Amino acid sequence: MHKRKMANRYEQLKKEEGSIKRLVKLGVIDYTVQRNIMIFEEFKKNPELCAECRYEVLAYQHKLSSDTIKKIVLELKRECA
Repeated sequence: MHKRKMANRYEQLKKEEGSIKRLVKLGVIDYTVQRNIMIFEEFKKNPELCAECRYEVLAYQHKLSSDTIKKIVLELKRECA
């Protein structure tokens, strides 16, 4: 997929965050969409920490492995590139 289209896809998801929350509550879409956006936003908020440290902190907070957090962040970074 073209990089510009991918960035637009992420921006569209951010704009529709309220709708996503409602659809998650209704069970129409999986909660991981909302969770992954939150993880990515939290990752971007702490640039003073090294990437590995941020993966570990987020893994602890979300009760996931740091590898899973890294995978989520890298996937969404590709969407924004």
